[in-house]
Amino acid sequence: MAEAPAPAPSAEDELATKILRQVEYYFSDDSYPFDDYIKSQETDGWTPLATIAAFKKMVSYTTDLDVIRSALKASDALDLDDSGENLKRRYVTPDQDPHKERIVHASGFGVDGGKEAVETNIGKALERFGSVEDVRALRNLSQDGRLLDGSAFVRFAKKEDAESAVEMSGCVISGRKIGLMTSVDWFTRLEKKRASMKKKREEKDKRPPVPKKENIPGCVLRFEKLESVPECSREDLRSCCEKAGGQVKYVEFSRGDAVGHVRLGAPGILEKLTSEPSIKDTKVTASVLDGDAEKDYYARLEETAAASRKRGGGRRGGGRRGKRQRN
Repeated sequence: MAEAPAPAPSAEDELATKILRQVEYYFSDDSYPFDDYIKSQETDGWTPLATIAAFKKMVSYTTDLDVIRSALKASDALDLDDSGENLKRRYVTPDQDPHKERIVHASGFGVDGGKEAVETNIGKALERFGSVEDVRALRNLSQDGRLLDGSAFVRFAKKEDAESAVEMSGCVISGRKIGLMTSVDWFTRLEKKRASMKKKREEKDKRPPVPKKENIPGCVLRFEKLESVPECSREDLRSCCEKAGGQVKYVEFSRGDAVGHVRLGAPGILEKLTSEPSIKDTKVTASVLDGDAEKDYYARLEETAAASRKRGGGRRGGGRRGKRQRN
């Protein structure tokens, strides 16, 4: 008999996982060593929970500190103090670890069986290079599920054992190609990546702002009753306006819609259209947007362009990217 599917997580469980992942990311090896703000808030290594709870992303999840405390109880990377008011990393950062010359970053392993099983399997697999003292499996904190990603920091008993392991990077273990590098090299790569990202942000911040285009009033026509036009298209709207002498800049319309908008290079063609313009021999209505209706149209157009830019596009319309903010 087939096993019954696992029950879907409750809304409370999903929220707890999101909170846990987000806080673990703030204190992760990828982020915490470079976060001067969090470090500035510490006292003897402990950071006030209220400081973390005030971050924009956390506030979007909840403002209830008890909900956050409850979620953090499931963490295997963070500790809360007895009062529940402060938290800190459970492990020293890779750059500050006194044993870093004996530690290897390993990747490419399977993730079956949970964290302890993964750590045991990685440890046994790498014992061929020398005595393994400790394994810390890592999670993919770029996803809400905070799933194990098959990588770990592995501490060998001797520096020579770690060096032997690194020399075999790219070897195949249990059918998997394994990546091995010293934790020092791993962190150096991360530092360079962070420095490159910071440089790009700084260069972008130095660029002069793009002048905001002034919208000329009276350049947007609103067409209605388009649902009655057989197979009406953007080109039909464009053709209708161009025949009246208009310079068409943009047509906003989807097949089947009752309403469409045409943005022109200059106002003044409405009077050249008949009082009831026709498209494909079908009567429609046209009017010039003004006042709040015109403002709303341009605001909506800018939001669409900004969303396109945020997706990384480079497509027509570009995109608005603000300064980097803490999530």
